[in-house]
Amino acid sequence: MHRTRLLRTAPILALVHACGCNIAAANPPAGWEDDGGASGSSAATGRGPTAGDVNGGVFCNPGGGADGGTGTETGSPSPEGGATEGGSAEAGSGSDGASGRSYTTGVLVFTGDGTWGTEIGDLEAMLDAHGVTYQEATSAQLDAMSAQDMATFGVIYIPGGEGGTEAGDTLPQTHANLRTAVQQLGVSYVGFCAGAFVAVAPAPTGGGDVSYGFGVVDGPVLDYYTGPGSDQTYEQTLESYPDGTTENILWYGGPVTPDIGVIARYPTGDPAISEMWSGKGLVLIGGVHPDLSQASLDALGVSPDTPAQDIAWKIFQAALTQQPLPTF
Repeated sequence: MHRTRLLRTAPILALVHACGCNIAAANPPAGWEDDGGASGSSAATGRGPTAGDVNGGVFCNPGGGADGGTGTETGSPSPEGGATEGGSAEAGSGSDGASGRSYTTGVLVFTGDGTWGTEIGDLEAMLDAHGVTYQEATSAQLDAMSAQDMATFGVIYIPGGEGGTEAGDTLPQTHANLRTAVQQLGVSYVGFCAGAFVAVAPAPTGGGDVSYGFGVVDGPVLDYYTGPGSDQTYEQTLESYPDGTTENILWYGGPVTPDIGVIARYPTGDPAISEMWSGKGLVLIGGVHPDLSQASLDALGVSPDTPAQDIAWKIFQAALTQQPLPTF
């Protein structure tokens, strides 16, 4: 096992879930070598999975508080200031050895209020299988971390759940610290469903808090995906990749991701998984749940129930090494 805990964490219910810089295309940065359920309460309403450990709620509900935004500011395709110091990361740091910024622990796994415990468990099992170190942080523990503390990790991971609760139960200073960690200190960010919703918001003004979520990427608040499969609370949707292949990935109320650096598209052609540079940090976000295990898909009773953890691992590998994936 590679799990370490900051403190004793609150219990996480197994299948509970309710989701929700300028954006720059995630080309390899100039000058870089290219070596290729919810804990806490949720105010959401609706029907969750029928498994016995579900609290209900609209999965991936982004929650309230967004003032939207008009348009997206497009910046440089490389992180500002170039690469951070570090060279090759050791395998013990959760890297495959490709060049990228140095870090002490691979992934900071947010397990706070509003997060979906099943997805967290599946994600951690995947990280274990690949020898990636990680550390959990509850809402209170994340609040206690400075941006510099967050910068000791290769990736900050925000799972699906209830986005309004995930962000609302953390302090405004924590939102600012997350923005600083990603945009200025170069930490990568991965978020699925609610973790994608809370990633994007208009830039705060006058030194205030972001109007919605964590806002590690500056842009308009993401829209819900409303194409095939979204007439159900949750369903497998057939995503397509740039090489022409397709794969079923679970959708559970998630968003359409930014139309830049698109890694996968929904059946409608809308972006389902996107990558982008936000300042110095590489951000990869998906409106779907590629990290779910076969057991979790079986519990949900979806068909076909083949897991998509291959793309989930590629996403984390890209985030850890800061080597972007192929895009449309």
